[in-house]
Amino acid sequence: MEFLKEIIALFDSYKKVHQSSPSSGRSSSNYELFFQGIKNQDFQTDKDAKAFFLARGLSTAHYRKLKSRFKERLIDRLFLIEYKSNAYSDIQRAYYRCHKNWVAARILFGKGMRDSAHYIAVKTLKKALHFEFTEIVLDLSRLLRLYAATMKGSEKDFRYYDQLVTDHFDILEKVLLAESLYEKIVLPYAFSKSDKKNIAVLARDFSEQLNQLTLKTETHSFTIFAYFIHNIRYEISHDPERLIASCDEAIRKLRAKPFTLRNQIGSFMLRKFSAHLQLAQYEAARAASIDCEELITKASINWFKFKQYQLIYLIYTRQFADIPTTFYAVLKNPKLPFRGVGIQETYKLIHAYLYLLHLTGKIPQTESHKLPHFRLGKFLNETPALSKDKRGYNIDILILQMLIAMARKNYSYIIDRQNALKSYSLRYLRKDEFYRSNCFVNILLHLVSAEFHRVRFLRYAAPDLKKLQAMPLEKANQIAEFEIVPYEYLLSIVLELCD
Repeated sequence: MEFLKEIIALFDSYKKVHQSSPSSGRSSSNYELFFQGIKNQDFQTDKDAKAFFLARGLSTAHYRKLKSRFKERLIDRLFLIEYKSNAYSDIQRAYYRCHKNWVAARILFGKGMRDSAHYIAVKTLKKALHFEFTEIVLDLSRLLRLYAATMKGSEKDFRYYDQLVTDHFDILEKVLLAESLYEKIVLPYAFSKSDKKNIAVLARDFSEQLNQLTLKTETHSFTIFAYFIHNIRYEISHDPERLIASCDEAIRKLRAKPFTLRNQIGSFMLRKFSAHLQLAQYEAARAASIDCEELITKASINWFKFKQYQLIYLIYTRQFADIPTTFYAVLKNPKLPFRGVGIQETYKLIHAYLYLLHLTGKIPQTESHKLPHFRLGKFLNETPALSKDKRGYNIDILILQMLIAMARKNYSYIIDRQNALKSYSLRYLRKDEFYRSNCFVNILLHLVSAEFHRVRFLRYAAPDLKKLQAMPLEKANQIAEFEIVPYEYLLSIVLELCD
């Protein structure tokens, strides 16, 4: 069902799907009902859709056939979508056109229509060379080299295409190396944001390995993967100044290309935004935020990351009144459920923080911009990946449980959680990796012994509070996004909630 939901999101109406392959009355009607059921979110699961069509008289076998043919129809229709909107950059439009023509040339060649395949291949190769689509250039050059040798008998053409094959095989080899090294680094972070010291060593070694490569042509694909690795190296080593310099160098190279790489540049601008936040350079962060707004495609994965950083910027600069108009709609964005478990659960965590800020009166409530309904039990059940990340966002989940309970004056819940939180701190929060988290958790552990009395709590927590104050966020060896709300501000909320 997720497959159908994702593809149907590309189409405004069933009419655009129907145009691709005509069919008769009842079948066409069922296809349209299937489309509308998913588009309107009436069918959340395969079980929902099956129950609907069984009630209309279809058998289980007919439902399976309907679903299978509906998938085929949607896939066929993908090749007929036009990407001429101004929402797409020139390279995006070229990407879709070249890939469709590439497939067409290969199909015609396979059918023995070699002259037609040659015509499309020559036309597409020119565009692929301009936009540095290495795989397409390599494959079409092979096809045209074969045509030159067997059909045209042209030694000149053969030598030209043979050189393209040789050059782009070398380019592709280096791009694939950079791509593979990048994937080896990011794989351990798919569902965990905690530091991994062994990955820091890999990132440094991979970064140096790529710096030593000799490149005849540095394509945008190589630049992107190579600088992603350089950036991860500086992120893991907690060097935001060098991260910003690395992003600036990548952006300069990408902007020098003869085509627009808006989203790719936006990826590096996003990392700059994060680095400026970590350094508490809020004016520079604001400037990077404006660039991200212009560069990053709405509802993409990077857009959701950008909105997350934008929210952190508003919280860190105490612009709470702007949060409802700027961010609440993002929580309701229909593309969010399709953006991976990591982003979905992070947004559930953000929702919980916003609920805490709303519950304690920090964020104003308006009739036109309301925070979506929040339930603590549902939140805890819907964040299994984060809960397993014992040295990452699970810290936030544990802290939020205590603070929300305190805001609700459910002191017995906090007392019950006291020993578990203490054990967690001793077991998982080592000082070298999560010094600030360790300090803040230890501060919270004094609440019960102080009987939630403000003056007594401050006295008991004074040694740990002093440690936290001595390590401000911009000096801490941790990723800025760990603290969606800074611990200092959370502490001020705790003090307000004390007796």
